[in-house]
Amino acid sequence: MYVEQQFIDCRAYADQLQVSNAELLFTPMNCKSKLMKSLYRLLPIMLLVFFSSCSQDEIGEPTSLTEDAKTSANYYEDQFLTFYLTYLYNYHTLNFYLTGNGGKVSVNWGDGVIEKKVLYANEKVAFTHRYATRKNYMARVSGDIQTITRFEISDLDMVIDKIHFGGLTNLREVILDYMPNSPYVVNLSRNKELVSAKFYVTARLHELILSTTNKITYLELSGSNSMNTPNADRMIARIHDSVINNPRTGTINIQDYWNVDESPFLSGPPSSYSINKLRKLRDRYGWTVIPKRFEDATLEGEY
Repeated sequence: MYVEQQFIDCRAYADQLQVSNAELLFTPMNCKSKLMKSLYRLLPIMLLVFFSSCSQDEIGEPTSLTEDAKTSANYYEDQFLTFYLTYLYNYHTLNFYLTGNGGKVSVNWGDGVIEKKVLYANEKVAFTHRYATRKNYMARVSGDIQTITRFEISDLDMVIDKIHFGGLTNLREVILDYMPNSPYVVNLSRNKELVSAKFYVTARLHELILSTTNKITYLELSGSNSMNTPNADRMIARIHDSVINNPRTGTINIQDYWNVDESPFLSGPPSSYSINKLRKLRDRYGWTVIPKRFEDATLEGEY
């Protein structure tokens, strides 16, 4: 209002001189200086309002605690089970197995070949495809993927960069077995019905993300992998916190490998805080923790 009054005063003064809006810039300095002083006084407030509105637009609503940043709509395509893979050298066959509850699925192998199969509750349905050209591929499983309860992939020839599990809302068991070219990250935070997850010799696996409301009773991350301490801590915390909220017994195996003295190393390894959480799972909730000597582990993975 103060600025408007100053401008009206200047406009009135200009009208007396029969000056146009464009010529108002050349009105006497005392009139212009009043207007400029008013603008300078209000400038900090105007900037504060501007940047506050921009910040609110960027932040939006807080992210739910039950989700991870990597499970946003842009990260997942929930209507598919998706593989991003690379054909290197002589390795060119993709093999995996699905179990379901009578659902019909279609696999687009990414090279023009489409295959359709029916999933059965007590049967591992095999999917195998041999690629002819050395390149990158994206294979997609679509159809009744919500009926998929079990996923298994092992002895893989191809290099798997990513597997998107987000659409498998009823997945109860996942197995990645002996995969030297495994994905770097496996995100299972949307698979809230998952009870069993086994990762054996997943050499490139750096991070395993579980749902905060998981129902895990068996978790294995054994053999060679690339897990570090922060990611091991996060994985163990997800198990620990979910057991506190939903008490149950189970097994967790984080034995990396055996050294020459037959002493096991831990995947990660976990920090001392996570060692305490593992001890609590064992002593208070009856969990089996493998290896049994996990309490002797240090951050260097030595005993």
